[in-house]
Amino acid sequence: MAALGPAAAQSSGPIVIPTYFHVIHKKDGTGNINDTMVEDQMTVLNAAFESTGFQFELLDTTRTANDSWATLTPGTQNELDMKTELREGTAETINIYSAELTDSLLGWANFPSGACARVYRLRCGELNSKPLNPDPCTKTLHLTCM
Repeated sequence: MAALGPAAAQSSGPIVIPTYFHVIHKKDGTGNINDTMVEDQMTVLNAAFESTGFQFELLDTTRTANDSWATLTPGTQNELDMKTELREGTAETINIYSAELTDSLLGWANFPSGACARVYRLRCGELNSKPLNPDPCTKTLHLTCM
């Protein structure tokens, strides 16, 4: 298996991660962020990971009008239902979901499961790589909000 991270990227260029961005909004349009905001978030994400050798390529942006999913509490059945329905790609693909969340999160990205799979929580503001909780596999990305 090839090494991942900055050393691998220096010899062969960045490791490109296919990314889908899912915008979940209410039927009245609340929460339906525009394409420029999605592109801006991808720019911030790529800037945050530039030194790691990883870059994210936006393959598609989906938009879903669903009042039950538009306001979510992480870890609930609604979250599981939404991700089951919307997820695209393989284990090598990252899916980012944007919705109104009950604990002030802007969105989140699921990384493949496995030993110490990374969980990144997206918040408004600037990048912060400090762990969200004592779990060393969880980091918070504070992204620019428009």
